[in-house]
Amino acid sequence: MWIKPEELLLTTLWSSERGNMYFTIQRRRGQDEEKVGITGLLVATWDSVTESKLHKYRIIHHRENSEIYYTVALAETKEEILEHWEWIEKSLMPILESFEEQEDISSFIFCKIESLIAQKNEPSVSENADEEFESKKFQEAIKKFQKLFKLNPGDKLVNYYSCNYTKNRVPRQGWMYLSMNHICFYSYMMGTEAKITILYTDIMNIEKISSLLSTGIKITTRNGSFSFYMFLNVDDTYKLIQQLTNFAVQNLLSKSQEFKKDLLPQLDKQSSSKFVSHLKRDLDAKARSESFRSLFRLPNGEMLDGNVVCSVWAPYNKRYIRGKIFVSSNYVCFASKISKEVELIIPIRDIYLVEKPSASSRLSRRNTDDEYDLDRSLVITTKIKENFLFSGFLERDLIIQKISDMLLNNQEGSLPPVDPNGQNNKFEQSSPLMELFSKGYSDEKRVRESTKEAEWKNHFSEYGRGVSMYRTTEIYELILEGLPDKYRCELWLIFSGAIHQKNTNPFVYKNLVNQPCDEFEVTMDEIERDLHRSLPEHVAFQSEIGINALRRVLKSYAIRNPSIGYCQAMNIIASVLLLYCSEEDSFWLLASICERLLPDYYNTKVVGAQIDAGVFEDLCEHYLKDIYVKLKELSVISYVSLAWFLTLFISSMPFDSAVYLVDCFFYDGAKVMFQLALTILQENKEELLKCNDEGDSISLLAKYLENIENPDRKFTNAHANVKNLIRDSYVNFGTITDEDIHRLRLKHRLRVVQNMEENLLNSIARNVSKQCSFNDDQIKDLFYIYKQVSKIGIIDGDNRNLTINKEQFLKLNKNLCDWSALCDAEIGGRIFDFLKCCPSERTYEAKISKLIMTSIANGVPNSNEIKKAFDSEKETIDFLHFIRYMNIVYNSDANMRLKFLYGVSMNDSQKKIEIYNGIFCVLLSKLESLGKNNEKNKSDSNLVDSSDKIFKSSLPIMNQDEFISFWRIIYNLFTGMENEAEMYHAAATVSTLLLKLGEASRKFQNENLNKTADLTTESDKLPKSVSLTNLDSTKTKIWSITFEQLIASLLTDNFLVNYFDTKYDIEKKLAEYKAQHA
Repeated sequence: MWIKPEELLLTTLWSSERGNMYFTIQRRRGQDEEKVGITGLLVATWDSVTESKLHKYRIIHHRENSEIYYTVALAETKEEILEHWEWIEKSLMPILESFEEQEDISSFIFCKIESLIAQKNEPSVSENADEEFESKKFQEAIKKFQKLFKLNPGDKLVNYYSCNYTKNRVPRQGWMYLSMNHICFYSYMMGTEAKITILYTDIMNIEKISSLLSTGIKITTRNGSFSFYMFLNVDDTYKLIQQLTNFAVQNLLSKSQEFKKDLLPQLDKQSSSKFVSHLKRDLDAKARSESFRSLFRLPNGEMLDGNVVCSVWAPYNKRYIRGKIFVSSNYVCFASKISKEVELIIPIRDIYLVEKPSASSRLSRRNTDDEYDLDRSLVITTKIKENFLFSGFLERDLIIQKISDMLLNNQEGSLPPVDPNGQNNKFEQSSPLMELFSKGYSDEKRVRESTKEAEWKNHFSEYGRGVSMYRTTEIYELILEGLPDKYRCELWLIFSGAIHQKNTNPFVYKNLVNQPCDEFEVTMDEIERDLHRSLPEHVAFQSEIGINALRRVLKSYAIRNPSIGYCQAMNIIASVLLLYCSEEDSFWLLASICERLLPDYYNTKVVGAQIDAGVFEDLCEHYLKDIYVKLKELSVISYVSLAWFLTLFISSMPFDSAVYLVDCFFYDGAKVMFQLALTILQENKEELLKCNDEGDSISLLAKYLENIENPDRKFTNAHANVKNLIRDSYVNFGTITDEDIHRLRLKHRLRVVQNMEENLLNSIARNVSKQCSFNDDQIKDLFYIYKQVSKIGIIDGDNRNLTINKEQFLKLNKNLCDWSALCDAEIGGRIFDFLKCCPSERTYEAKISKLIMTSIANGVPNSNEIKKAFDSEKETIDFLHFIRYMNIVYNSDANMRLKFLYGVSMNDSQKKIEIYNGIFCVLLSKLESLGKNNEKNKSDSNLVDSSDKIFKSSLPIMNQDEFISFWRIIYNLFTGMENEAEMYHAAATVSTLLLKLGEASRKFQNENLNKTADLTTESDKLPKSVSLTNLDSTKTKIWSITFEQLIASLLTDNFLVNYFDTKYDIEKKLAEYKAQHA
């Protein structure tokens, strides 16, 4: 491209290629050289290490008797620079000969080139554009990243870092590129390239490591480990890798296996020039928003707008407390600098006014604190006339404006809630079951409850009540004593954050209760089975009132969140919630537990519990070093995570004791479970050391937990009091923080996901090994690639039956099929159409079972019902189809390959099904029996064939159109071969012979027609419709050949036999794929 002429200093780093009196073409040394010398190697290495943004070619302008040179054009390719040179030779040089003054020549050249730039609207490349230097630099990095690694264009580059990669003790200086899906590294040193591509979902561990010179990052994957050093900011790089890996793994656990739509920023023309900072800032903002939501227990969609340092006036102790105010679109929150000293949440919907305090206001007159500054303060007034005073802002007016704008937006969008279903939402919602089924308090308990209620009333009067109460360390004493039954539901909702979802979704629960659940039949069956297993000892769940309430809550949540649906243990938790809360409150508390407080706990693989088992193991190793080895030997740690954590100890200890833990759990989160579990193990340390096996240890702990008493239930041989246990857990293990839990969860999430991945691969290998000739490692590699392309989530039930569409199949076929002719898009499409005609055996079994159950109630289904049952499977194939196809390519002989192509050429789906079943010997006896039993519709059935038809030696005959399709495929196979002419000649010879056989078949049918013509005169004696039908069928002349005729003809030619018997190496193809993607 032409650029605005700039002065330059000539160096030996460029070599001259061509020149004349005024211009010279120069090439950067080490670029486009047939034989690279030592100088070229050094220059190329320097350019790679320093990330020099230099083009390979340039044109410079110079004058006689002048030492000043100017760059006038740059290019990446020789062809482009020669185009510019040709224009100079034709358009500039003849004119320049007429100039007498050298200065005039330069002025004319500069003017002409700037005119060209303006005409072509090419931006001038000037390195003095300071305001856009960073964005342009990053744009160059994006281009280089895309050129080097050729990844999906949607895989956006997030950031890149200079670093050193060490392999076999040989350091390579280069650049690490972090995109949304990959970690990539590129180095060019002394003529040798090093290129690495790592999927985040392949990472098993990320850790910081130290060497003599610097701190590095070690990344361990299923294929090996990679060590990187010499980062300018290793902490920033490590944090970003962790963040991106966490995103990838979380989405791998989801069914979509894709990043959430809001993960990438919405760019516009104004922001696109600063794309890198925008994307990086967006990721950082999301990380801050996650911490913000976790700290204040806010709904998952809440995004932090910003936070600033300030102080809040604490009316309960008459002083200012330093901290930060956090503002989002729906909440204003405050957290003190000292953890837990004070926290405050003010929903925007509850704010009445935000303003500057006046000197005459009541707050200003009472406030004599030195930190109070009228000009740096603001007051938030709620709708119930509560005032919150904040001070110490550097930009108070900006904060007031921000909160005012959000308050205005909230008011404009808030209309009085209207129930969309109106009259249809009428149902009798049960009150807290404890109120309905309580036998009344004993005198002793009545006194305790009255005392606790009085203490909480005093607390409310001093610290406030509701969502916007001041939450301080003083509240711990009240919680550790156990919440009073009267306030338990209210405080659970506030502490867990469930109150926010309930207040913003007033009619959701009622609508879900009345919503039909036909689509969730399996889930509803699971719920029904567990209803009577939920606290069966409690009188409330021996009644239909309690069972119906529990059914409604579990059913409603399963409909609201199908990705979780229902999992065992949810019924235990919901039953305890219903004892103290109304149905709707219990529903929102259950949603908070499943979605925020214990993430990933209640999916089909209980992944969250597996992750926390690893977290608990690390905590045991750190805090219980003297018995850690024994705990591992007894396998106690994994037992704890599943038996205790899944039900919040409710199923392990008396539920009225476990409720004390639930009180603390809603306030302090998951760390309470870890603290209590560590305390229980520590209390039983001596007995555990004496245990001989896992059974002894489990029995010991179960007996201990069953005898944990509480103030309302005393045991003669009680092992501990729950209040004392919880208090001891805070004293001994209170140093565990939410940040510690988050860090350890990320570490073990990687390990758990990779273990699940390995288990999935082993399961797949076992399931399909009898269907192909590949060994287990080859099957695993094939499925691993299949899973990457199809974006299968690892918690999706029976993974063998998960499917891919046509586009995904073509991509797999192109990457994995070594029979290159089959990689053609048209042939690949026909192969996919052939494979998809026959659903997998698992699909058949499931649908056949459903048809059988239907037939018991409604009679045997007809052919239309059977066909309809399978129509939903027509546009995808599963892994079993794919592995069978791969087996044809790599492990079959000419006979089987030709039979496969014979089926691919068919146009009729029924013929394809017959051939597919004939090739792979698929028995459909169950479905067949249904078809046979349905005598009434037997003649209408086109879907099912009897087994004798499937296993006949002869496959369906091929008509002329299908014959042409077959040979079109065959001819396409030979295109581009070295002996293409010989192959075409052989194919032409065989196809000509087969054409003659087809004509002979038609002639044979003509002779049969003459024999039957004499019988047509008798047609008048038959019903008219029958005679016409028979007459039409007898007059049809069908051109046809059989597979036996085709295979016999093809195998007579050695060229064709050798071609179709060619062996392909799956190991070589897999190695090539891994090299391209690793």
